[in-house]
Amino acid sequence: MVNVLRSHLAIDPEVVLKRRKDILFVSLSDECGDLQTYGRSVLDRLLKERCDVIEICAALLNEFCMLNWTGPKQAAPLRKQMDLPIPQTHWDGWNETAQKCLSESGEDFYAFASEPILLYLAKLILQNSKDHVNKQEWSLWCMRCLLAQQKMLSEAVSTLWEIVKGLLGSLEELVREEKSALSDSQKSEVLLEMGTAALMYLDYDKAQKYILEAQELSGIKAELTGVLGKRTKFQENEIAQLVLNVAQSDKNGTNSEPPASLLPKNVLLNDDTVLDKIKFSDNSSIVLPHSPLQQAAVLSYCYWIKKSAPGERLKTEEIEAHLRSIFNRPMNWAIQSAALFLRCTIEKDRRIKVERSLSQLQELVDQFASPKPPATERLDHFYCSNMPLHWVLEKELASHLESLGCHSSAVEVYERLHLWQNVIQCYTSIGRHAKAEGIIREQLKIKESPSLWCCLGDVTKDEQYYLKSWEVSGERYFKAMTSLGMMYLREKKFAESAKCLKKSVNINFIQVGVWFALGHAHSQLDKFQEAAAAYHNCVTLEPENGEAWNNLAAMFIKLSNKTKAHSILQEALKRNFESWKIWENYLLVSMDVRAFGDAITAINRLMDLKDKYCDTELLGHLVSAVIEEEQNSSHRSASGLYKSLGELLQRVQSEVSTNQEVWRLCARYHRSASDLASHKEGLHDLQKAHRLSKQEEGWERTVEGIQSMHTLTLEYCQVCYEVCGEAEEGTFKRQCLSSLKLAVQGVIGRIKRFGLDDNSIPESISKVKSELEAEIENIKLKLEKVN
Repeated sequence: MVNVLRSHLAIDPEVVLKRRKDILFVSLSDECGDLQTYGRSVLDRLLKERCDVIEICAALLNEFCMLNWTGPKQAAPLRKQMDLPIPQTHWDGWNETAQKCLSESGEDFYAFASEPILLYLAKLILQNSKDHVNKQEWSLWCMRCLLAQQKMLSEAVSTLWEIVKGLLGSLEELVREEKSALSDSQKSEVLLEMGTAALMYLDYDKAQKYILEAQELSGIKAELTGVLGKRTKFQENEIAQLVLNVAQSDKNGTNSEPPASLLPKNVLLNDDTVLDKIKFSDNSSIVLPHSPLQQAAVLSYCYWIKKSAPGERLKTEEIEAHLRSIFNRPMNWAIQSAALFLRCTIEKDRRIKVERSLSQLQELVDQFASPKPPATERLDHFYCSNMPLHWVLEKELASHLESLGCHSSAVEVYERLHLWQNVIQCYTSIGRHAKAEGIIREQLKIKESPSLWCCLGDVTKDEQYYLKSWEVSGERYFKAMTSLGMMYLREKKFAESAKCLKKSVNINFIQVGVWFALGHAHSQLDKFQEAAAAYHNCVTLEPENGEAWNNLAAMFIKLSNKTKAHSILQEALKRNFESWKIWENYLLVSMDVRAFGDAITAINRLMDLKDKYCDTELLGHLVSAVIEEEQNSSHRSASGLYKSLGELLQRVQSEVSTNQEVWRLCARYHRSASDLASHKEGLHDLQKAHRLSKQEEGWERTVEGIQSMHTLTLEYCQVCYEVCGEAEEGTFKRQCLSSLKLAVQGVIGRIKRFGLDDNSIPESISKVKSELEAEIENIKLKLEKVN
C-alpha cells in the first residue's frame, strides 16, 4: 500500500478507463438490467484478466469526483469521450438505475449528479472484491466511495455511517501498525480522511482525535498566539492580532509554491477602511505550514471548529487565523479551493466582507469550467481537503444572493439545481406562498417524487401531502415523517408528533433536531423515560448541545434521579457555559444532592451572568449547611466551605446592599465564628439588616409586618447584649447600646404613629409594644452600668 495515496491520483482516470472500457462498459449497450449482477460479472472479468482492481475502482471514483467536484468540465459527455458503442437511451437508463440504487434510507441521490454509474460501479466492484485485494487499500477506497455517496445525499444517513465505522476501525489498525508500510505523511493523509468521515457523521470527538494525530504525523504543532499588527488603513496604534503559529519538526521539507495560474483566484478585499490582510509589525515571527499536507491538516481543524461550535464569534476568529496561514502561502488547488469556500461561508453575514464573499464564490464556481489546471493536479489531496461539490458552491452562491435580497436571482439558481426546499424557503420569506405552491405542483405533473410531495406539505401545511410522500416512498422517506411530526408538535398534538418522529429516527438515526423534538413531545406526555432516551441520543450525536443536556437532566429530575441529573448538568455547562438557566438548574440540583461546593460555584457564576442576582432562600439553606456542619454528598462536613461561603456572602453583600435578608444571613455567618471580631462584624450586619427593614414602607400597617419587625428587633437586642458582654471597651458598649436604644424607640414610634387607635389594637400588637418598651428599660439599665 506504499503508493496507494498518490499513484492512483497521479494517473488521468480517463486513461485507465479507456484501457479497460471493453470490460467495464461494453455490456451496458444492452437495455438497463440488474446492476448488482452486472457489477459481479465485471469483477469476474477483471480478475480473469488479472487487472488491478483497486486501480480500476480508483479511476472510476476519480472520474466521478472530477465530473462533480473538481472539474475541469469536459467538452463532450463521457460516453462520447470514451467512444462507447452504447445508445444514449441505454446509457441514461443505466445512470438512472444507478442513481436509484445509490439513494439510501429514503434519501434521494442528487438528481443532477453527473454519471452516477461510475460511482455505483466502483462501489459494487469494491463490495465484491474484499477477498481479492489488499484489505487496507480496500478499506480506504471503500470509505472514499461511501463518503462520495453520502455527500450526494442531503442528510447524513445512519446506514452508511455503520459501514463507515467498520472501515475506520480497519484503517486505525493500518496507521497504528508498528511495521506499517506507510510513511508518516501517508498515515497523516489517511487520518485526515478518517477525520472528515467522522465529522460528516457528527462524531466530533473522534474527528478531533484523528485530525490532531494527523497534524502531529505531518510534522506540525499548531498554536494560536498574538502578534502586533493593524487591521485598518487608518489605524495608528498596533494591537495584538490572533495568528496561527505552526511549530515545525524535521519530518517534512518545504514544498515550492505552484504558479498562481494553477491555483484558485483569491479575491482581494476592496474596502475603504479594512485592509485585505493584517499588517504585522514582524512577519518573521509567524511560522506557516510548509507542505500541502500540513495545510490540509490545518484546514481540517478549521472544519472541525466550524461544525462542532457553529456561530460562536471567538471560534470564527480562530478559523480566520488558521485560514490566513493557508492563504499566505498557497500550495495546492484542492486545499486552496476548500479554504476559500470556508472563508466565504463565514463572511456571509459580515457587512464589510459580504461583497468579497460573493465574488469569491463566483470565481470558485467559474473555475469548474476552466481547462487549467488538469484533472490530476486538481485531484491531488482532494480526498482530505473537504472540498465542496460543484452544485454546493452554486447553492451557497444562491444563498448569498438571497441574504442580499436578490431573491429572483437566488430562485433561478435553486430551480436550475432542483433544490425545491430552498425555492420554497426563498418564496415564503418574501410572502409568496402561492408562487411556491404553484412551482411544486408543476414539478409533480412532470415527475412525482416523495421529496416533492413533502415540499408541497411544507408549503400548504396540509398533512395529506406528507402522508402521500410517505406512501409514494414505500414508507422510507423519513423527512415526510419529520415534517409531519414537527407540524403536530407546533399544534401541540404531542402523541401524534411522537409517533411520526419515532418513525423518522427509526429509518435515519443521525437527526439531532428530530431527537430533540421527540424528547420534548415525550416530556409533554409525561413519558420521562422515553424523553430521557431521546435527549440522550441527541447529545450522543451533538455533544455540544447544551440545551439538550439541560433537558436530559430535567428528565432525570422528573424520574427522581437527581444525582444523575447533577452529573448531566455538569456536562451541559461544559457545552454552554453562558446559559444562566442551566446554571440555575445546576444550583437547585446541587442543593438537593448536597453538593454545597458546586452550589457556591453556581451562585458566583449566576452573579456574573445576571445583574444583582440573589436567591436568599437558597443562600439561607447554604449558610445553615455550612455553619451546622451538615454532611455533603461525599459524606464530609460542609464546614470546609466556610471560607468560600464567606467570600460569596461578601460579594453578595456588596452587589445587593439593600436586601435586609442578605445582611441577616451575613450576621448569622459571622456569629457562628468563635472570635470577638467576627461577632462584632455579625452585630454590624444585623444592625444594617434592622435599619433596612425599618426603612421599608408599610410594615407597620399589618399584623404580620409588625410581628416580623418585632422578631428582628428582639434578635438584634439579644445579639447586642451578647457582644457587649464579650467586649471589654466601655466606649464600644455605649455606642452599641445607644444605637440599639434608638433603633427600638424608632420601631415603637412607627407602630404608634401609623397603628390603629388604642381601643382597637389587637392583643398581639399590644404585647409587642409592651415587650419592646420593656427592652428599652433593659437597655437603659445596661447603659447605666456601663457609665
